[in-house]
Amino acid sequence: MTCRIRARAACGSDSGAGLERDPDIVGSCLEDAAHYTGGHAEAVAFPRTEADVSRLVRQSARVLPIGAQSSVTGGATPMGEVVLSSARMDGVLDVRSDRIQVQTGMPVASLKQLLYHPPLLSSPLSRDAPTLLRNSQASVSHIIWP
Repeated sequence: MTCRIRARAACGSDSGAGLERDPDIVGSCLEDAAHYTGGHAEAVAFPRTEADVSRLVRQSARVLPIGAQSSVTGGATPMGEVVLSSARMDGVLDVRSDRIQVQTGMPVASLKQLLYHPPLLSSPLSRDAPTLLRNSQASVSHIIWP
């Protein structure tokens, strides 16, 4: 059986984010909240844009995407892959009266600050913020209010 994947072009421009091989930087990503031992990685990448992610995935044989590494299953512990950290993908992409779109690495605490920021206080975003934050995971990528 043959499979074909078609994908749209990556959004954003390539910022040139490269692979970090510094042992201290790589070492900071070698375990998740489960403290599963034996983690090792070739390198760590900190992409800023979707185009960066696209390039890094194309040029790496194996990639382990990580967020906050809050998993308690060992699933965010690398075993030789290039670690792709979403830590620098924390920007706001779009804000409207009924929705906000953020990059995948936006921590919930930062989203909370954004939702309670004065320009949004009169919008449905601010009114519904407590429910949103109570129901969210470690990172939020797209939220739409009815």
